[in-house]
Amino acid sequence: MKLHDLSPDPGSRKKKIRRGRGRAARRGEKSGRGTKGQKKRSSVPGYYEGGQTPLYRRLPKRGFRPPNQQKNIQVVNISQLNRFDSGELVDPEKLLAAGLVKKPFPIKLLGDGQMEQALTIQVHAASKSAAEKISQAGGKLELLRSPKDGVN
Repeated sequence: MKLHDLSPDPGSRKKKIRRGRGRAARRGEKSGRGTKGQKKRSSVPGYYEGGQTPLYRRLPKRGFRPPNQQKNIQVVNISQLNRFDSGELVDPEKLLAAGLVKKPFPIKLLGDGQMEQALTIQVHAASKSAAEKISQAGGKLELLRSPKDGVN
């Protein structure tokens, strides 16, 4: 067998139908578009409703949020901070290294769970209950300014 002997299996390749090329081409005369009317004469987009106000204009428009103002705040709970040693400084870089957040900012601390040791915590925002639990455990909360979103 040589290169010039190769050919596809019979029936594996099908010829494309060439519409509007006469009767011998199987789709001549009306070319599968039917008889008369706008759809026969030219192409009409699928969303066109014949002059009626289209659906996408009838539905009410609801709000707009510019992408540079979206606040994708990452949440960390008090109970997740018990893995750190007592007296340690917990900043966004340590939270990132521990796998508690995916980006180093903005981070908000929530008061779910209990604090077992005194920590110095640096985050961009914190709930009141989280701040109370940190102070009850003898720790310290420091709020940072976010370089991107201004969450504080």
